[in-house]
Amino acid sequence: MYLFQIDLQRISLGALVIALGMLVDNSIVVSEGILNRIEKGVSRLNACKEAVAQTIWPLLGATIVGIVAFGPISLSQDITGEYTRSLFYVILISILLSWILAVTVTPLFFYNFLKVRPSKNKRPKHQSILYRYYKSFLISCLHQRWLTIIVMACLFATAAYGFKYVKQSFFPYSNTPLFEVGFWQHQGTDIRATRDNLLEIQEYIHGIEHVKAVTTIVGEGALRFMFTYVPEKPNHSYGQGRIPA
Repeated sequence: MYLFQIDLQRISLGALVIALGMLVDNSIVVSEGILNRIEKGVSRLNACKEAVAQTIWPLLGATIVGIVAFGPISLSQDITGEYTRSLFYVILISILLSWILAVTVTPLFFYNFLKVRPSKNKRPKHQSILYRYYKSFLISCLHQRWLTIIVMACLFATAAYGFKYVKQSFFPYSNTPLFEVGFWQHQGTDIRATRDNLLEIQEYIHGIEHVKAVTTIVGEGALRFMFTYVPEKPNHSYGQGRIPA
């Protein structure tokens, strides 16, 4: 992050929290592959070689898919992308590094430090009913691969069509039954003039039907009453009105 000039702030820290659950996946896959081979009687060195050779490219593909999922954030040209772009870059860096460590450091640690003896139990581990049904389902999908591809393509097209009905909002809407009105005059206006003008506006709003109450503040913003609200700094030419919905 230091090399790419990414500061540790709320968004980048949140990205580290998100990536935390994804960092261990690559190492777990490699570790399990090595462990299974050693338990079957394969030598430690060959187990490390075979596990890495079998998983290196599938793991890279899965890593890229995870990175691409956050790609739209970096491609956004509006304020959303500017505000959250570090989220994508932090996840990109951390997950790629986890893949590199999984295919280099993890086998090295396994070879030098982990003591695993070959298993004497010749019975396969996966004997549950769920596993047998899952295995038979996969075999049937492979035997009818064209039907499987067509079904998956239809499901994907249905999901893509239905996605347009999903409401999109970067920040969730506030459900606080209150809205505020900012009132600015020319910089340097006397605070008494600001107060008089704001009182006129207050009387006008009071006359509107269904308006129950109006609260006005002159010279600065109101005290913080919810998380997303940022009070205006002291300013003689500023006033604020708060109206319950």
